[in-house]
Amino acid sequence: IILNLEQLIYSMRIFRLTDIENIDSKLIKEISNLYDEMNSIDVLIGGNKSKKEIGEKDNPSFSDRLMFAKRGFYGNSYGPTKHQLESFEIGVKQWNQMKPKIENFSKSVNAIKARLESLGSPYIID
Repeated sequence: IILNLEQLIYSMRIFRLTDIENIDSKLIKEISNLYDEMNSIDVLIGGNKSKKEIGEKDNPSFSDRLMFAKRGFYGNSYGPTKHQLESFEIGVKQWNQMKPKIENFSKSVNAIKARLESLGSPYIID
C-alpha cells in the first residue's frame, strides 16, 4: 500500500490546476485537504521530520517500531528479544489503525483524479 500511496501522491502532482478553466474553489479546497491528509499519513508512517531534524523526542512511529523489531530477525543466533517482539506487535497495531486512513485517502485521490480528468486537466510528464 505504501508504494501505491507514493504513486497516488505523484498522480496528484501531475495535474496543473491553473490549466483547468472551469475548476471551482470547492475542488481546490478538497485537493488542499488531500495534501494535508497526505502529510498526516506521512507523519504516522515516518514520524515528525521537523522533530527528527533537531533531535527532539517524539513518539515512535510505525517505521521506528518496525526498524527496531527487524533487528532481532537477522545478525544473531538467538532471535528477537521480548522488547523487539513487543515493538513489532505495537507496529502491527499502528498499521491496523493507519490502514483504513490510507485506503480512504487512496479512494479520495482517485475520485479527485477522475474529476480533474473530466474537467480536461492536462497531464504533466516529468
